[in-house]
Amino acid sequence: VWKIRAKHGKAIQPSLGNVQKISLNEQVILERTEILGVSPIQLETEELHYHPKREYAESDKFVVITRPDLKLTGIGLRAYLEKNSLELLKEVKSSYLH
Repeated sequence: VWKIRAKHGKAIQPSLGNVQKISLNEQVILERTEILGVSPIQLETEELHYHPKREYAESDKFVVITRPDLKLTGIGLRAYLEKNSLELLKEVKSSYLH
C-alpha cells in the first residue's frame, strides 16, 4: 500500500466522486511500507501529480528515493504504483547505505 502526504494539495474533480488528478506540493512524501519481504521505500520531492484511477504519479522536480540499503536521486519521475515501479528520468545518482 502506497501512502502520499504533502504540505499542500489540490484535487481536479470534474464531477462528484470523479477525481482526475491530485497535485501535491511542498514536502511531498510517497512511501510504501515493507510487505511480504519487499523492502520499504520512501520518495521525497517538492511537487507530485497523482492520477488515482491509473495509480500513476509523476514529477519533473528533484526526487530522492530511499530504501534501507540504497539512496537514489534524480530529476523527473514516473511512478507506476500498482506495479511498484519507479523510474527516475535524468541526472540519476545512486549510493549504497550501510
